[in-house]
Amino acid sequence: KEREQPQKSELHQVSVHPNSTMNKSEDLEKLKCCVGGPIFYRDPNEDCFVVGFLTNENTLQIINKENMRIAIESINKGVKRKQKKNIIEEDKIEKLDLSRKDLGPLDMKFLAEFAMLKLVDLNLSSNYIKPQGMFYFKLAKLPNLKKLNLNHNEIGDEGVMNLAGMLLNSIEQLFLFHNNLSKVGFEALCKADYVQHISVLSLSENPKLMDEGIQCFEKYKNWKKLSVIHLNATGMTDQGVKYLIASILPSLKIIHLKKRLKK
Repeated sequence: KEREQPQKSELHQVSVHPNSTMNKSEDLEKLKCCVGGPIFYRDPNEDCFVVGFLTNENTLQIINKENMRIAIESINKGVKRKQKKNIIEEDKIEKLDLSRKDLGPLDMKFLAEFAMLKLVDLNLSSNYIKPQGMFYFKLAKLPNLKKLNLNHNEIGDEGVMNLAGMLLNSIEQLFLFHNNLSKVGFEALCKADYVQHISVLSLSENPKLMDEGIQCFEKYKNWKKLSVIHLNATGMTDQGVKYLIASILPSLKIIHLKKRLKK
């Protein structure tokens, strides 16, 4: 009789601490079969460390930044282990969620050292990347990345200038919510060649951007495919709307402006 595939509900019957080790057991074997179950790293001593959860077939949710290093190394190089079966299959991970992991500048330096060639979606929101982290991250090799979430990271103008220097030729969605961005950084971003491919852009909660920053849309006219833009709480007034209209963005369909405009 064939063994039945464990249901996702069975996952709740096994308690796993993010930094714990687990020896091979019946429960471990069950968990390994589940989409939605833990992803393990097996060290040379045959101990298993939980590094994250496969939330669907191609999305890896990392538990914490200590395990991030294990996971990224595994995705890129394959983990050295005695087991024949790869516990982390590097050729399948297309989405990587590193949000809310307390990542700082040195963590970004580590992340940038690896060529994440298959990655199409990277979520780095709500960390502590800051300008120094973006200085390191600008060297990252992400040739197939389509979606980058940098929301709430305090990267500032300096960080966005480093972002503008990255090779992101496949990027389609860019999220920069709450990053202390002003005209200086946004102007540098507008000059980047890859912005012509972006269809979704979030600049919300950057009150220093103001009308002068919005005017960059009109000045550079590089946003050829932009269809959705988030401009909530950017210090924008009616004049900023005029600049946006004057920029003649051919694909623009949706503008998010929840806050009342200043006159």
